[in-house]
Formats: sequence, C-alpha cells, structure tokens
Amino acid sequence: MVKIASEILAEVKSRYPLPGKDLYWKEIRQDPIFFEAVIDAVMGGQSVSTFARSFGLKPTRVCAWLATGLNDEQVKEYENARVIRASAMADRILDICDQVESGLLDAQQGKLIADNMKWIAARLDPHLWGDRIQIKAEVKTSAEQHLDAVRQLSEMIKKGKEGVVIEGEHVTKVIEHQPTIEELLS
Repeated sequence: MVKIASEILAEVKSRYPLPGKDLYWKEIRQDPIFFEAVIDAVMGGQSVSTFARSFGLKPTRVCAWLATGLNDEQVKEYENARVIRASAMADRILDICDQVESGLLDAQQGKLIADNMKWIAARLDPHLWGDRIQIKAEVKTSAEQHLDAVRQLSEMIKKGKEGVVIEGEHVTKVIEHQPTIEELLS
C-alpha cells in the first residue's frame, strides 16, 4: 500500500508529541518515516524550511541534517527528490502560462512567478534547467611541458644518472685519435 504525504506526516507527528519537537530531534532524524516525509514534501514542491516549520522544527536544523547527516543512499534519494521538484516547477510554469492566456492571471504577475520558478528550477537541477553550459577543459601549454621535462631531467641527474636525455639519443664516443683530412678522404 502506498501512503500519501498527509498520511506519512500524520504518522510522524503521532510518534512525537507537539510541544518542543526540537527536544526529540535525535530520534526524529533517525526515523525512516520522517526521512520519507521530507522526501515526499520536497518532491511535492514544498521547501524544506516550510516542511520543518509545519512540523515544529527549526528549518536550519533540518537543512543542516540534509546537508551533512545523510548516508550515501539517502543523499541520492534527496538529490532525486530535488530534481523531481525542479521538473514539477517547470510544469507549474506551463500552468501559469495557461492562466495568463485565459485571463485568470495578470501577465506581469505571471511573468514574475514564472521567472522566479525558472530561477529556482535552474538552481535545483542545473543540468536540465540551467542557462549555462559548463565545459571542463584542462589546457597544458608547451611551456609547462618543457618545465616538466626539465624537472624530470633534474631529478634524474640528482639520482646519479649521467648522460640522460629526455628526448632523442645521447651518444658519447671517446675519440682517441683525431683523424686528418687525408685520412678521412681515403
């Protein structure tokens, strides 16, 4: 049986008495049903601050817990909920456009609301709704490559390797007798 958000919230609220829920914070944050309620609220488009206040908790405490107190699986689930919330906001923008078109909403109000929702959606899921395309590139100039080669050669010389060349060949030939031009031509 799938529970709806109001049932989940009612179940969590029934476990912890109303006055001073912050006193029960250690127990609440470890309750899987509470985490499920947070995820459900976020997916439904509600902010964490609004959810925390409706539950009688300090918003900063709940936000800090979501930022640092979750395990890897919960982090993935929370990020997924944020992406779903961003998509829901995009759908709401379409509804606002319909309301403006039908005359139920003033064009300026619709623009203001839609612009704010676009901004929030872009922050929640920048990969899908962001305006900027980010390209990561690492450029290494020839000067940096030459410096790396000099450093490498310096290290080899310090280790006692003589006659070391980074590129090409190093040939050392000891000539005992200097030939004359006549000897070379013959």
